[in-house]
Amino acid sequence: MNGRVVIDGPPTLRGAFYSFESYKLENVAQEVLGTGKDISGEGKVDEIERRFAKDKISLAHYNLLDCTLVTDIFNKLGLIDLTFIRAITCGLTMDRIGMSVAAFDYFMLPMTHRKGFVAPDVDGIDFTGQGSGGLVFTEEPGFYNSIVVLDFKSLYPSIIRTFFIDPISRVLSSKNPISTPANILFSSTEHVLPKYIKELMDKREEAKKNGDKHLSQAIKILMNSFYGVMGTQGSRFYHQDLPKGITETGQWLLTTTKEYLKKLGYEVIYGDTDSLFVELKENDILDYDKAGENLAAMVNSYLSTYLKKEFNVDSVLELEYEKHFRRFFLPGLRGSNKGAKKRYAGLCSTKNGEELTFTGLEFVRSDWTELAKEFQYNLFSKIFSDQGVESYIKTVVRDLENKELDHKLIYKKRLKKTAREYTKNIPPQVKAALKLDPSGKLKGNIKYVITNDGPTPAEFNPENINYNHYKISYKHV
Repeated sequence: MNGRVVIDGPPTLRGAFYSFESYKLENVAQEVLGTGKDISGEGKVDEIERRFAKDKISLAHYNLLDCTLVTDIFNKLGLIDLTFIRAITCGLTMDRIGMSVAAFDYFMLPMTHRKGFVAPDVDGIDFTGQGSGGLVFTEEPGFYNSIVVLDFKSLYPSIIRTFFIDPISRVLSSKNPISTPANILFSSTEHVLPKYIKELMDKREEAKKNGDKHLSQAIKILMNSFYGVMGTQGSRFYHQDLPKGITETGQWLLTTTKEYLKKLGYEVIYGDTDSLFVELKENDILDYDKAGENLAAMVNSYLSTYLKKEFNVDSVLELEYEKHFRRFFLPGLRGSNKGAKKRYAGLCSTKNGEELTFTGLEFVRSDWTELAKEFQYNLFSKIFSDQGVESYIKTVVRDLENKELDHKLIYKKRLKKTAREYTKNIPPQVKAALKLDPSGKLKGNIKYVITNDGPTPAEFNPENINYNHYKISYKHV
């Protein structure tokens, strides 16, 4: 259809970094708009068939409301404006903005030609592996007081700028070479991507000052895609030294910053790619914001001097003070005395008070039961406020055994393929799906309960629930 473009809701939401437990229209509409579809829940199909047979006006209303909900979601979140600005920024049509390789080609191909090179065809690329990824480290698990989070601003784009990393500077690395901490050479004078990233960063700062959140977000998405494109098999500009030079420099920065802070007498309890979690000293706690900002400034000064001395580069890296946790919990890794990776909880200080936040734990995972999420949230609320938990745990166990919490025991997991396609490992959700449809054709979202007969579809309303599976012993908390 001339003059029209189709924009799919779920990938557009994901591409804009929106996260929902489910991307079904009913769920997104309830979260964004506070209202939902005309027909939902159990008996939906029967009601649609009834309306088709006996009440076509109501069926038309149902269909029109779906369209209205989608439009209202797009309008409230500004998705059309964001998509349009992303298209202008990356050079692709609105329905192709998620194609980061094509966006990189749009900029890089003409620049490559102007440097006297012809980029190879994708089929001629010899893929030798991806980058090693970001560094994640943990220290001793347990409870901590007064943790500040320091975050490298736009880490990978800043590394590209600082060490002049791009396909051209790799090929011409013999001209005025500089070395990354990974001992990979790039040309400090023959390059195009670092300059382009600087232009994008300047535009983003201007957009932030002007309150243009869509332009700021569009530029952020584009800049963050460059590392991935240069490290993917589907890119004509791929070479292993490009992602390796970026990620290993990032790992070096995190380790070097950790060692520097340790020399200053600070304990870094956790690090993940571009962030460090630092335990403040007792005399820092009263003014934790100032302490966090001072630490970031000291690190920036140290890195700037060190990088100039050791690598002869002018650092554009910037460590920022992001937030403060008054109380913090790092869970242990099973079978180890180290903390778990990408899993923690904390009581975060905000302008409006304190907020309990979770990363990687059951509370934020869509595939855990409502009881697990509720219990974990309440448990940490009490622990972080120095309240006793024994009475609360006993109450939950008692209510569980008295069948008062049966409605909160449902697991929700998604099958990416049909149930019958799972042949080696048969997880609980697949077993439940096979009970619901013995033909094995089911896929998608599966709801089930653990009973004495194993995983059982929630649609069966089972009564023989295996409470020992759900039971929590306060002795092990």
